[in-house]
Amino acid sequence: MDWLTYYDVHILPGDQQLKLHHRRWLTIASFDTDTPIDARVDKEYQILPGSECVITLKITMAPAQNLYFQAINGQLQNQRRITLQDGLVTVDNSTLKVQVLNSSKSSVTLQKNVKLGTLSHLSFDTYCSTMTQVTEVGANGPRISTVSDENLVNKSIASLVAHITDQQQHQLVEWLVVTKW
Repeated sequence: MDWLTYYDVHILPGDQQLKLHHRRWLTIASFDTDTPIDARVDKEYQILPGSECVITLKITMAPAQNLYFQAINGQLQNQRRITLQDGLVTVDNSTLKVQVLNSSKSSVTLQKNVKLGTLSHLSFDTYCSTMTQVTEVGANGPRISTVSDENLVNKSIASLVAHITDQQQHQLVEWLVVTKW
């Protein structure tokens, strides 16, 4: 944190930028914006009752090869009688593959161009900052310590490893991430 003081850094979330003052120089850096890209079904799919299907989704442009897939919300999944998982995906020629589960007792038809989720660089519930709180006020002023929201971390870990279909690998990766955290 000494570099924040040394360079006189001002974080301006309202303006979406950082201001760095050093000697007689001022540098302004804008926050990187992560605009979600819609992922739509490339052709019509018929999914039989109680079965899983790997479907191909298409996107208009691919800003990177490895992106985070955020599935449509649970209410829309229930209306369409399907289950999708969030997770990291590989984009190849503006297409990606996701696994869809039909847990209903009747067939489900996914029409062409139906939006099933969005792609972005990060999960919308992932925060890349360290939160602090004042834990003690002593003679030398407040003492600062790091705060960890365990539920937020566990939810992020679960969403990031959800794409691993092999149960043993899923449990192993989740255990490794949790123990190293």
